[in-house]
Amino acid sequence: MHESIAFVYADGGDAWIDESSPLDVAKARPLREAITGEANATRFTKWGGRGVVLRFAGFYAGDSAQSLEMADMARRRRTALIGPSRNYFSSIHIDDAASAVIACLQAPPGVYNVADDEPLELCDFMRSMAEAAGAKPPRKLPAFLGPTVLGEVWSYLSRSLRVRSDRLRAATGWAPDVPSAREGWRRIAAEWAAAGGTAR
Repeated sequence: MHESIAFVYADGGDAWIDESSPLDVAKARPLREAITGEANATRFTKWGGRGVVLRFAGFYAGDSAQSLEMADMARRRRTALIGPSRNYFSSIHIDDAASAVIACLQAPPGVYNVADDEPLELCDFMRSMAEAAGAKPPRKLPAFLGPTVLGEVWSYLSRSLRVRSDRLRAATGWAPDVPSAREGWRRIAAEWAAAGGTAR
């Protein structure tokens, strides 16, 4: 089983993206490395094994180091929306990602997307995160600063990726418990409140 990422897809605009959608990995080394790993899984299947590739959407969770850091940065006003940020940003709660991995232990070989049911526009994802952290909405920066601020990450973070997981659902019966990041961040806010306050 190979862990890949949904960022390998080319910008899809408002269209849904499935496993047959075109890829675009030329401008970013992490994406090229992800595709190399996928090719290894495919070769494993050709050699008689069962290679399963999971293209995960963006991870988040109330106890993940990355999400805690994002929340801290949001409270300190160190996060920003670059440009309109109206591109779709597909995500998956870590608990749902884990259940997908377990489901795929019995899946046929192939490539599967792992994303929630209702991808948000990036601006909505970031605002939901900031609200969960008890922070003000992110500041806005002009789009031309994207490459300067984020480097090669901007080449794929700025894409619109409305990823769907129908193939995984059909093959295994898997479905996310958290339907969207908007709902996910609400649950995380409740977790943090129950623990004595927002993330520290």
